[in-house]
Amino acid sequence: MICPVHNSKLTVAQTKVLRVLEQAADAGRPCPTNMEICDRVGIDDVTPMIRALARKGHIMIESGHMWRIVTLVASGRELVSTSAAKRGRR
Repeated sequence: MICPVHNSKLTVAQTKVLRVLEQAADAGRPCPTNMEICDRVGIDDVTPMIRALARKGHIMIESGHMWRIVTLVASGRELVSTSAAKRGRR
């Protein structure tokens, strides 16, 4: 997959993480936790992949203590964590 902003390729792991986020948005589910993404992708730490996706322009992240909202740039869809929804963030 080519990055829309920087015209750089995503790694296989970054692509898998992005797909998990897209599938959650498609299903109308809340933003998956890092642990849930790790389980789905089969890796130990997704933090570097999530940061790379943001840096490369595929996602935008708004976060605070124990909550986050991930926006998928290509579609504009938002994934709101359960804790963010409870706090009235979206």
